Amino acid sequence: MKVKDWTKKHKAILELIAYLDEQLPAITLEGGASSVFFGAAGLYRCNRYLQAIDSAVENGLGDTAGGNLRTLYETWVLGHLIMLGTLEEAKAMWAMARSSQEKITNAVGLEFNYPDGTPEAAQDIGVEQKAQALKKKLESDDPKNANMPTLGYNYLYRAESLLSSHANTTSLTMYVENDTNGTIGLKNQNKDCEWRTWLAAIFTVYYAERVFTKAGLDTAKLEAWGNILGADTDFPPKD
Repeated sequence: MKVKDWTKKHKAILELIAYLDEQLPAITLEGGASSVFFGAAGLYRCNRYLQAIDSAVENGLGDTAGGNLRTLYETWVLGHLIMLGTLEEAKAMWAMARSSQEKITNAVGLEFNYPDGTPEAAQDIGVEQKAQALKKKLESDDPKNANMPTLGYNYLYRAESLLSSHANTTSLTMYVENDTNGTIGLKNQNKDCEWRTWLAAIFTVYYAERVFTKAGLDTAKLEAWGNILGADTDFPPKD
């Protein structure tokens, strides 16, 4: 997927990264609702992954950036759910995280002491179910963009599972020349990977607008960068 006007978009992405690094630490737990604070924490993590994706693409490792793009998307979904959810829903997600953590700590013989009031461990749900849950919340909170979670799941999360982040026969054959010698090489898979940075930025700037709005902060710069990043978009692919 070729990104149109990449130089202009990349400049906006770098400005977005620097701006979020500067502004997000000012959102504190003491200064507002806990749901917004943890939404901002999720955004901060997304911004870190955006930086990692950009670094990989710019330094010739763009074919390896898919794992970070998947993690950015997972964080994007979870952070939104916490920010838009109730206290009980946040506790339910904590319970699911506790279930996963206990599997790991029990397997290696470690103990983890949870604070008083921590909910009991509960079965976790998949990323697709979380995306569907977020879509329902956005249908009320931001109807215009309610399809973003499911579009992201189908065209970003699942696509990267196949193309980059997971080891499978498809991802391996992308590094093998189809000739009689069976040559191993990049086969141009490291070229034109700017779309990974661009998609990461599209999701990050949208998330930033939602967090800043909930926190009562000015969104003018974010909206301007969002307009630049969304110009001449070819995502999602046309059916």
